[in-house]
Amino acid sequence: MGLSINGHTRGGQIYLPFIGPLFAPSYGFFPGKVNVAGVNTINGHTQYVTPGLGLSGPAFARFRLFNTPSVGLITLRGE
Repeated sequence: MGLSINGHTRGGQIYLPFIGPLFAPSYGFFPGKVNVAGVNTINGHTQYVTPGLGLSGPAFARFRLFNTPSVGLITLRGE
């Protein structure tokens, strides 16, 4: 089992309630909820992605809608 702590993808800068992210830089339109925010486990590998703070992409998409900027905090503890 692996764990990765990934850079932000802005969580899909435009996030529609009940539908999910409409657009995420590098993922395009309708990227799905996996890989844009939160903790996801795929094939035994767990990853954490924060929505981040900034904006990017083409000029028409440089704003956030229903997606609050955030900073993640992870505490690692030994056994």
